[in-house]
Amino acid sequence: MSKQAKTRSVRRVRRTARASASTRAVQDKPPRKAAGYSAVGTASWYGPGFHSRTTANGETFDMHALTAAHPTLPLHSTVRVTNLDNQRSVTVRVNDRGPYVGNRVIDVSAKTARTLGFYDRGLARVKVEYVGPHRSTGERRQEASAVAPE
Repeated sequence: MSKQAKTRSVRRVRRTARASASTRAVQDKPPRKAAGYSAVGTASWYGPGFHSRTTANGETFDMHALTAAHPTLPLHSTVRVTNLDNQRSVTVRVNDRGPYVGNRVIDVSAKTARTLGFYDRGLARVKVEYVGPHRSTGERRQEASAVAPE
């Protein structure tokens, strides 16, 4: 390998390292105070290109689940997303970080977009409201076993 080729290779690695560091900085933003959070803005949806990839909280993304990506709300939060064009509303769990494109307030899964009625358009004007921390599967199982007849 020539000296020029080695230099180009080193530059590429340095640029990639810098890009990775800036991406981590965006992902590691401190979460906002969630209580009382409400925002109105544009929502988009994501799905096929990210299906089965790892989300920010470590789980596998399922585009067929009612989930969302938000840049600052705590992971495992529950938010209510309302489509302001048709007043459809759904409660979803925040399990990822984003959106990283434009001035969007939230990215939702494909199923959430279908439920809210904007899957075909791709974007919608929405209101996002913090509901609270998501009840874990373990809590639901404990609750079910506590009321199960013996």
